Amino acid sequence: MKKNTTVIVKTAKIGYFILSAALCVMGVLFILWPASAAAVAEIILGAVLTAFGIIRVIGYFSRDLFRLAFQYDLELGILCMIFGILMMTKTEESLSLVFVLSGILAITDSLFKIRICMDAKKFGISLWWLLLVTAILTGVAGVVLAVYPWTSVKVVTVILGISLLAEGILNIFMAGKTVNTSAGNFTDPIDMEFSERF
Repeated sequence: MKKNTTVIVKTAKIGYFILSAALCVMGVLFILWPASAAAVAEIILGAVLTAFGIIRVIGYFSRDLFRLAFQYDLELGILCMIFGILMMTKTEESLSLVFVLSGILAITDSLFKIRICMDAKKFGISLWWLLLVTAILTGVAGVVLAVYPWTSVKVVTVILGISLLAEGILNIFMAGKTVNTSAGNFTDPIDMEFSERF
């Protein structure tokens, strides 16, 4: 049972890393080539968000020891899948839909991750403040996307790229610093004391 749990947690963590790296790459591409990226934003971003939603739901049920990075991922995972599917099925619509949905998702994820950062501080994770700063920056970019979808497509695509890059970096840091994949550590952590420090 512990072996199966370890595999699930490692799968979720690796999936987080891969898809977060994909967000970073997309973010850089959107920043450097906004005009070209805007033409395929709906399909590519929709597909990545849908896949990320699946990984997040897996992470939620993985029984990770610390239960920090994945603790809100059932809700966020479902939201990612819904938004991802909407983006892929509304390609004939304006890019405003992509920008608004991405902004809402970034804001929501940022708020949850700010809470996780506070929990990480209590756990003694030394880089909690860096996670917090990145979460706030992600939220700010999300607000801009959601509130100003009518701005120049190139400008908003660059902002979307910044948001995706920040989100990707945040997820990588979050999974790397708060997900424990050590074999034998998958008992219920509620009311336990943890001595491990980062």
